[in-house]
Amino acid sequence: MAKRGNTPLIWFEREDYEAIKRLMPDEPYLCDTFEQWLDKASKDAEKLRTLGFVVRKTVIDHEQFAAHCAKTGQDCNFAMLGAFATAVDRNNYERGE
Repeated sequence: MAKRGNTPLIWFEREDYEAIKRLMPDEPYLCDTFEQWLDKASKDAEKLRTLGFVVRKTVIDHEQFAAHCAKTGQDCNFAMLGAFATAVDRNNYERGE
């Protein structure tokens, strides 16, 4: 299968997961536990790879995400998380990471 291009995938570290959940308590994307989220996210990554995408895990730091939302005057929500992840991924790519 031909590669479709790169796609960032929002990724959390275990130590940040509960803090992320506190920032977005009503977000349905987030599972009850890190283990549940990790299982779901891993399946999502594999599905994207199967479709021909090159998946880049974009690790979200809860403090940086909260600071970004505060700086832009926005609530912490999934739309902001997606925008933040895109910016982090772009910065990582430009630095060669």
